[in-house]
Amino acid sequence: MEEFGYVSYYQVLKASDYNIPQDRERIFVVSILKKVPNAESFTFPEKTKPKWTLKQFIDKTVAFDDPRVQLKEAEEKLLFKLPDGTLAVREGTKKGYKEIEDWNIVNLAFPGSQTRRGRVGICCKTITTGPRQAVYYGGKIRMLTAKEYMRFMGYRDVDYKKMSDAGITDDQICTLAGNSICVPVLEALFKQLASYDIIPKPEDTYEKKARKNSKK
Repeated sequence: MEEFGYVSYYQVLKASDYNIPQDRERIFVVSILKKVPNAESFTFPEKTKPKWTLKQFIDKTVAFDDPRVQLKEAEEKLLFKLPDGTLAVREGTKKGYKEIEDWNIVNLAFPGSQTRRGRVGICCKTITTGPRQAVYYGGKIRMLTAKEYMRFMGYRDVDYKKMSDAGITDDQICTLAGNSICVPVLEALFKQLASYDIIPKPEDTYEKKARKNSKK
């Protein structure tokens, strides 16, 4: 890119640092033409102070007996109760398992793996194109829905509804979510670029154009 007159920056950004409870790390590369003002002064956006918790991303209207959220037989075999009644999931660690608490996310992908670790957390694990993650609350566990996966990528429920109404299946929506970019991370990048006047601020583009059109 440098040969073409660009200055490039790269950094690993994590979704959970931008107010989305998902442990999603992705490398972002920003290339700016050197002739653009402030091109060589750019820095990546600071982390955002979290104001949402995982609990707020969960759709409490989903019934635990809904066919869409049932665990597969192999996934159920990963779970067991400790003597005190605590639910646990098998892991490839020295201890061999991890306790599950209310409002924990449990990654049940690759149930046959003998080395899988980090299955339990307070954040959604990285959403893949074939996610198999469950949430535990109220003494019950269920799989996450396509709508919830979209929420964990920063999309609104209306976005899920539009996709569903267009005939896109929940499985397809999950795949799209896994292939997507976490919206708040991308927003933070654009806001940072605008703060350096590298790209126009929204109020200098769409809002001005709208005001101009309204006066016609």
